[in-house]
Amino acid sequence: MSGERKIKSALKMWASSLLALLCLSSAGVTARGDDILQLLDGSSLHGGLSGLEPGKSVMWQHPAATTPLQLKTDNLRQVRFGKAEKPPVAENMTCRLMFDNGDEVFGNLVQMDEKTVELDTAFAGRLKAPRSAVQSIRFLWKGFIPTYEGPSSPDGWAVSPSKDIWRYEDGAFFSTAVGSLGRDVNMPGKARISFDIAWTGQLSLALAIYTDSIERFDFGASSYMFYIGSGYVNVQRVQSGVGTTHIGQAQVNSMRERNKARMEFRVNRDTATIALYVDGEFITQWRDQGGFVAKGTGICFFSQRMGPMMRLTNVRVAEWDGRDEAQMPEAKPEGVQVLYLVNSDQAEGELQGVQAGKANVKTDFTTLKIPVERITDIYMRPGQPMTNVLAGEVRAVFAGGGSVTFTIDKWSQDEVSGQNRNFGRVSLKTAWVRRLQFNLNRAQELEESGFLRKDNPWVDE
Repeated sequence: MSGERKIKSALKMWASSLLALLCLSSAGVTARGDDILQLLDGSSLHGGLSGLEPGKSVMWQHPAATTPLQLKTDNLRQVRFGKAEKPPVAENMTCRLMFDNGDEVFGNLVQMDEKTVELDTAFAGRLKAPRSAVQSIRFLWKGFIPTYEGPSSPDGWAVSPSKDIWRYEDGAFFSTAVGSLGRDVNMPGKARISFDIAWTGQLSLALAIYTDSIERFDFGASSYMFYIGSGYVNVQRVQSGVGTTHIGQAQVNSMRERNKARMEFRVNRDTATIALYVDGEFITQWRDQGGFVAKGTGICFFSQRMGPMMRLTNVRVAEWDGRDEAQMPEAKPEGVQVLYLVNSDQAEGELQGVQAGKANVKTDFTTLKIPVERITDIYMRPGQPMTNVLAGEVRAVFAGGGSVTFTIDKWSQDEVSGQNRNFGRVSLKTAWVRRLQFNLNRAQELEESGFLRKDNPWVDE
């Protein structure tokens, strides 16, 4: 081996060792930034994103480094920003559009014709996209603005009996002891309550919703209380002055096989029902036959075991319209769209367009003019899966919900811009980005091959 090759080889080994050292030492660093950089192998670095050269590298300021580290984007999974702001949401934001490339865009549908969809968005104003790129439209007449999304800091959370019981770090709360974590989230009467939970050993978590007691886990305060374990969820009504009433139980087999889950509870106070979803799949629905008794606006988690660690993150509480998403219909002939209506009817035919607040649908017998406020969902091409993303594309996930995928050509402290397949060139504020995901196809391939463990509880999906 030539002297030059030996030097290059030594430099490579030194760089790899330095990166590994920084990854290992990050847990003990106190002067750390708010952001987290996650690599494709599951390791992560604390610090802050100080620069980005599109398609090539990122500059990462690590607390243990005197100068920013330059890392190839080929090795990145995502950057999670510790402080992100929600885009200003217009009052008339009434729909969610899903696109072939995985974009999820919230806005107001202005009009649709045979070739184009036009909508007002919170992040980029008025945009146009090819109609052929739209997979589905869901109308959100009750709105989508979350009443709480986080955590991005421990502020506003009450921990008992001591602050060490639930330790905040990097956008998550960690617990290895018995104690409660509560917050007033301004709980709506119809709500979607979701969070990510990961654990080692056996999971033993209690959760109270619609409670007035956030300073401690109060078994006497009116609420609905869930006991979440490795493979099951129990729920009971707690009524002040009356006691507890068992409502039901559900088996969740996936939680026996993995040690992390996305939990979601959809609550309708009017009908006294609570639906449970785990990792996006419907598990069961419970009904309180005695009527909905809890009137609080808070939420309280309670770690019930000493020793095993739990990680709680991505807590989100949002108003809900009381309707579940319609299931994707089976494949239909080319040019046939399916519309679901608020009275549970559906219409099939050629959607000629949406103008002046009405959808024009040509059926075999007549042309229907359906007011959009009577529509819950429109499936443009039923039964067709989403296509893969292109090489070099990254996905920006917004605080408050939604995402766009594009090739970045500019990243600064104030603005990020690039080319999106649906909308063309887009520009938006950097502060609105909660996560920036890289190598979208490659990350999925590594998971499927087993290189990335899907059950690693400390890796965000």
